[in-house]
Amino acid sequence: GELRLPFSVGEAALAAATGKICVVVERQGDKAGVAMVSPRGADAAMAKLDGFETKVLKASAAAPAATRQQHTYVTQWEAYEGGAAAEGPSAPALALSSDRKGAAFLGRPLNGASAPATVGSVVFSVALADGAACAGSLALVEGAFDFCRQQLTGRPVPMFVATLGAQPVSTGQAMHPLHGGLLGLARTVRSEQPTADLTYLDVTSAGRPAVCDALGAVSRAALAGKKLEPEVAVSTDVSRRVPRLAEAAQSLGGPIRMHFDARGAVSNLRIVPQIGAEDEEPVAGETRLHVKAVGLNFRDVLNVLGAYPGDPGPPGSDCAAHVVAFSSKFTHLKIGDAVLGEAASGSLASIARSDGRLTAAIDKSLSFEQASTLPTTWSTVHMSLLGARPKGGNQVLLHAGAGGVGLAAGEYSHWLGTRVMSNVGRPYKHFYLH
Repeated sequence: GELRLPFSVGEAALAAATGKICVVVERQGDKAGVAMVSPRGADAAMAKLDGFETKVLKASAAAPAATRQQHTYVTQWEAYEGGAAAEGPSAPALALSSDRKGAAFLGRPLNGASAPATVGSVVFSVALADGAACAGSLALVEGAFDFCRQQLTGRPVPMFVATLGAQPVSTGQAMHPLHGGLLGLARTVRSEQPTADLTYLDVTSAGRPAVCDALGAVSRAALAGKKLEPEVAVSTDVSRRVPRLAEAAQSLGGPIRMHFDARGAVSNLRIVPQIGAEDEEPVAGETRLHVKAVGLNFRDVLNVLGAYPGDPGPPGSDCAAHVVAFSSKFTHLKIGDAVLGEAASGSLASIARSDGRLTAAIDKSLSFEQASTLPTTWSTVHMSLLGARPKGGNQVLLHAGAGGVGLAAGEYSHWLGTRVMSNVGRPYKHFYLH
């Protein structure tokens, strides 16, 4: 009464395979032998399987599959007590600063009389003063790159890259997002050179001499052989914090949205309850959407980083959703429809609002994830080609053909019957054009 399936074969032999065959099974200890012979009674078997083993097919309901819990994590800055300063003398740290004060050994000017014979560590720092300008950020990254490369190719010493307010350690903190390039450089160096002794220091507030004391404490800890964190935030009270992943507070089944207190870094985004979203009635011409998937564009990245000119509004516009309410009569929509469109209120939320004219129903041939990638990309292509008005047989040249808009423009142009030519920035991107 049990169902068994083939599991393994010890040895197989094939002599011939013609005409009709009969299967003969014989027991071989705890296994079986299978022979395929002619019904005419020939002595030699046409095929033979020795050591044939089967296994019982267990009922799938006997052991229910474990459900994997999904978690959302946030970056949490915790107090760091490790790496305490070593007692006693140590080799000085050379500090290279961009604040026009040149080089110094932890606060002492660099000159021929006071320069020590050896340097225990090197600190590359931006201007650590309140109100320090972010101008010349690209030059800073270039200088830090040369600094790291020279240290890695020569006799390495502990390296420190120091910035001012590039990490969102506390809510309401003054941010200098243009200093984030140095953070990206430090992470890239550690990724490509795991043996590099490189620590990233971010000074959350400056203007007091305690900053030098904090930097000195960390560098002396490194010289004493203390294990340092790859990223440390230093404050003027000499306290240090390190980033840790913490489980995000979950919404109790209610609507949620992505929120940031200040632009400057993607890590500033956090999940908060979307209070009152379900109670708001749509205004004239507006639809209320239950968001299922969000399509992000480069514009949204620039928005969060604070690099988009003007006020871009909330991040996230393209989405796929279900219509839950609308205030006007739309012939192309009805309650419960699956739609794609653009959300004026930002689509990084459970509930979003959109102009009903900017939504369109979708069928089951598109998933929500696929549909959310279409609005901005295909609208851009449609308006561009509508202005160019290519006709069948015309030649069309597409720049950046491997990008989202470029790929969509290629499909659109083929549909129009044009001859499409595309260029890309790297040879490996040719693959996407075939």
